[in-house]
Amino acid sequence: MTSKIITITNTAEDYLSKLIDEKNEPGTAVRVFISDPGTPNAETCLAYCKPDEIVPSDTLISLPKMSVYVEERSIPFLVDAEVNYDVDNFGGQLTIKAPNARLPNISPDSPLEDSLLYTSDAADEALGVDLGG
Repeated sequence: MTSKIITITNTAEDYLSKLIDEKNEPGTAVRVFISDPGTPNAETCLAYCKPDEIVPSDTLISLPKMSVYVEERSIPFLVDAEVNYDVDNFGGQLTIKAPNARLPNISPDSPLEDSLLYTSDAADEALGVDLGG
């Protein structure tokens, strides 16, 4: 299923919906977000999302077998992203490709936290500083 935000293949939807069903917790969905978006440390994350964990600003993607919530702040970094599940001899492998996760995407409308993180990381890189954070 391709949405305007992220592509989730049918095999990924089948796999993830099976995992959700096995949790046996009604209303559980999946939440997609990027930790440290726009930085070299960015990581694309998938997590279970119980009904009481839904963030009102998240964007809902309704798939035939499950619901996916996308963190609002992560949306610009998830352009061209894909979640796929490849079946192999050992069962299979879930892959998440988000080519824009580490690209700076700072605009006047960006949250202050993102602007500060990007400015701090850019300054550290320019100075050759590694503070280990």
